Amino acid sequence: MPKLIKNKRILVFLLIIFILIIVVIYCYRTTNNELIVPTEEEVVLNGYPENENGETYGPAIENMFPPDLMLAIGEDNIQGYVKLSESAGKVAESPEEAEALNKSTKAYSVPLYLQDGKTVIGKFILVPNAKR
Repeated sequence: MPKLIKNKRILVFLLIIFILIIVVIYCYRTTNNELIVPTEEEVVLNGYPENENGETYGPAIENMFPPDLMLAIGEDNIQGYVKLSESAGKVAESPEEAEALNKSTKAYSVPLYLQDGKTVIGKFILVPNAKR
C-alpha cells in the first residue's frame, strides 16, 4: 500500500509539472513580441494578412491598396508598422488651415507597432512637405 501511495504522489507531481509547462507555452505564444512581415510575393498571392482586430498589415506594394498597418523603419532603425489612420496628420477644417498645413515642414512622430496594432515598439518621424 505505501508503494501505491508513493506512485500516486509521483504521478500527481508529474501531472502538475505537465500542466505548468502547458501554461508557460500558452503564455509565451500569446505574448510573443516578434514582428511578422509578410513577403511581397505572399501579399500578391494571398492579399494582406489580418490581425485579430481585422487590420491588414504588410509592406506597401505598387498598384495595390495600402494596408491599414504599413511596414516602416522608425527611429533607431526599428522596423514595425505605422497606422495609416495616424500617419495622415491633422485634418484641415478650413481652406486657410489646409493651406497652412500644406506649407508646414514641422516634423511629428507617430507610434510604431507590432502587427497587432496595439503593441508600441518605437516611433516613426514624419516630415510633411520635406524637400528631397
